[in-house]
Amino acid sequence: MDAPTIIKDAKPKISVADLFHMMEQGVIDPEAKFELVEGEIVPMSPQGPLHQEIQRWLSKNLERRLGDRFWVAPGSTLILPEDTALDPDICIYPLDVKTEDLSGEKVTLVIEIAVSSRRYDLGKKAELYSRMGVQELWVVDANARTTHVHRGPHRGPLGGAWSEILRVAFEEQISPVATPDVPVRIADAG
Repeated sequence: MDAPTIIKDAKPKISVADLFHMMEQGVIDPEAKFELVEGEIVPMSPQGPLHQEIQRWLSKNLERRLGDRFWVAPGSTLILPEDTALDPDICIYPLDVKTEDLSGEKVTLVIEIAVSSRRYDLGKKAELYSRMGVQELWVVDANARTTHVHRGPHRGPLGGAWSEILRVAFEEQISPVATPDVPVRIADAG
């Protein structure tokens, strides 16, 4: 009788509930920078000054202009399926949606600021946001001074693509689909 094959390097998958339990028990530092992506903990790089400047400006600008209609939540955790918890740089959703009821399709706009995370934000993260029905995603590529605007998510386990992806220079105005009356020019961030 042959011995069973042992799979080396197999990582155990954890759920969002497991993650929060480990944080409550002190196994994981709640101040640590990471995301849970399909059951795996993915460390995140610290935010540099350029990232922080753009995030601060966008948050303040959008809060001032959308605050009576939408929550503008910088650095909040967005729990998508049971095994994924992402920390978008800015998450925008209607005022009548409670945090505990927040799901992908209720999110109007997610903004990610990519300085060192461009490949991840435009790749795996964009795919996850689409599969979960986030209505619109902006990936602000600080180095290329371009914003990648993703619209028309394809939901479901076989989804992950977007119907439309536009590249908008920082000097041009863009508006969220949900609020076309609120144009933004990223170049104004500084």
